[in-house]
Amino acid sequence: MVHYLAFIIRLIERKISKIKHLRLNQQSLIIYNLLSGILITTATTGLLPSVFSIKHRVIFVFYITTMAIISDLYFGQIIGILMIIGLLLIIMYIAEENKLQNIFFACLGYGICVLCNNIVLFLLDSLFQLSADLIMQKYWFTFSVAYICFLNILLIPLRKLIYTYWHLPQLFQRINKPMLYILTGNLFLYIIIFIVNISLGERVGYNKKALEFNSFLFFICLVSSNVLIIICMKSFVNAEQHKMVFRQQKILEGYVANLEKMVDEMRAFRHDYKNILSTMTAYLYENKIKELKDYFYQKTNLPVGDSETQMEVWNHLKNIQPIELKGFLYEKLLLFFTYNLKFQVKISDKIEVTYTPIDPFIRILGIFIDNAVEAAEGMSDDEVILEIKATKKGVLFYISNTYASPPDLFSMGKKGYSTKGKGRGNGLYWAEKTIRDNEQFFHYLQIQDNRLIQQLEIVNDDRI
Repeated sequence: MVHYLAFIIRLIERKISKIKHLRLNQQSLIIYNLLSGILITTATTGLLPSVFSIKHRVIFVFYITTMAIISDLYFGQIIGILMIIGLLLIIMYIAEENKLQNIFFACLGYGICVLCNNIVLFLLDSLFQLSADLIMQKYWFTFSVAYICFLNILLIPLRKLIYTYWHLPQLFQRINKPMLYILTGNLFLYIIIFIVNISLGERVGYNKKALEFNSFLFFICLVSSNVLIIICMKSFVNAEQHKMVFRQQKILEGYVANLEKMVDEMRAFRHDYKNILSTMTAYLYENKIKELKDYFYQKTNLPVGDSETQMEVWNHLKNIQPIELKGFLYEKLLLFFTYNLKFQVKISDKIEVTYTPIDPFIRILGIFIDNAVEAAEGMSDDEVILEIKATKKGVLFYISNTYASPPDLFSMGKKGYSTKGKGRGNGLYWAEKTIRDNEQFFHYLQIQDNRLIQQLEIVNDDRI
């Protein structure tokens, strides 16, 4: 930094004699331009959605101060165009996200800074007869420090308006990039107009009339630009909302149509269900047990199976109570034989579930076992393990199966999640919801040794 200042001082010494309009000495010139760097950094970063560190702000101040000194020594205010372009590129490079939004709000902050500066100078000239030339000669330090403080105070309510009331960053995220490029480019062109106008004023002088004209011009440009931006953004958002409402309406119509179809199917199934029960009742009245079995297996899509297989399955279940759970597990074990799956069944002695009503628990257990069978089916190392054992408070059901691809444990149980394609996943969702709503059900999930392991524990009514 010391070498930098020494270089600038030597540069000023060489050129100061050639600058007839310069009213500041060497030291004052450096301080003035340093304050300009702080002011422009405050303006361009005060409204940004991204938060820049002190290190980055120092880089901005250093860059702007350098460009301001070069402007005083060589080219005048017109170099401000290069300065603002370079500053915007640096902001875009440093910002990790929402780069275009940062450019937009940097231009907006800079424009507000220029507008307020002209208004303040105009008011000082009108009310206190303090012209811009007089301020530059005698009060430049006081004015610069005061204006920096004023701008910092002004940016606080502006940020609140932008982020709390108008929600401009959220609106930006909902419009497409071409529109965002157009809006940002429009604001940037106004900044160029500001700089060119200031450069021309530097040549002819800043009298009261010029300040009045600049204040009016800058105000009209900035207000019209922002009004146009807000109108465009809101129009685009409203159009998107209409599209979203239309899509939701289509989805709702499809959902209602599916519900109507399901209701019709349920009505037809209810009639078939009554007919099936009536037929089975007739077999029972006539004591035709063999025909009843054949009819039962036909309607449940289960193979009749030989007596040896049925006896083996039933032996596994001899220690299970109540009879509803035993009948359910009997059907599921027959499925293992049907799919020719490798399976292991381990059931402890004297297993009894006293939870009532038992139907919701059986439905949950059926979903878990069916999913295990479907996951293991068709694999070379297909295997399902079912283990049932008593615990201190109830009964634990342990289900383990192999799989083709590991499921996402965090998504299992969410509505619509399934490894079997679209339109599935409602069973697990319903099961998890029922478990969460019942204090006597406990479900544990884990993956170990390329197996999905599910443990479902039920607390018996007499242990609560």
